[in-house]
Amino acid sequence: MLDNETRILRTACGDRFGVPVPDQVAAAEALHTAAVELTAKVRSETPPDLSALTVKTLDATVAAMVAWDNRDDRLAAAAKIEKFSAGRVLDAWDHATSALMEAFRRPFDAAAATFVEALAELGGDLDTAKALTTEKADAYNTLMAAAADLHVLAEVRAILGTRYPSSESEHNVHLFGQVATLPSYDVFVRKFPSTQAWAPEWWAAVSAVPGVEIKWHTPTEQQSYLDIAVRTSGASKW
Repeated sequence: MLDNETRILRTACGDRFGVPVPDQVAAAEALHTAAVELTAKVRSETPPDLSALTVKTLDATVAAMVAWDNRDDRLAAAAKIEKFSAGRVLDAWDHATSALMEAFRRPFDAAAATFVEALAELGGDLDTAKALTTEKADAYNTLMAAAADLHVLAEVRAILGTRYPSSESEHNVHLFGQVATLPSYDVFVRKFPSTQAWAPEWWAAVSAVPGVEIKWHTPTEQQSYLDIAVRTSGASKW
């Protein structure tokens, strides 16, 4: 898992979606923080000042001189530990993928239901909804908040999905199928919107496609419904 991907996951975890940071990730992050602080501490050291040497400070000064003489070795060791601990954070996120895959399902499906309900209240399409921003401000604000949540959570689902190889050669079929049920390849080609994925307009257009449901799918669930679509679709692709 890449650094930018873990940053997105880290931001998504917490109070906003009610998904706590996994314990193994928190432990790895604590280790990495301590390692970074150690490196900074060693790097900030200065040579001992002999001008203030007294009988009372003799032992401490000798210890400081010895420590200063091997500062480069300690700094190299600290930097090595820091790098190792950063890798452990990435590994911890990787190991937490399965648990997070289930944990983020609930907030995604809740945001999807809220979005669809709010859109229906506002007339069923985004253009109509935009015309009602004053008359039905609460519903419109709810719609936009749900769309923002769906955007973040769709990114989370895509990141979590990188650990699971797909046999689907069409990238967008695989990507969109993570967060929406695709009845057939024909529906995907002919009905899916060409607007920017995860934008409010995209979610609105997707929700209007017959047979399509905005829904979080685990890799197993995604493959299962795609297999069904293969058997029921007349499209040559599937």
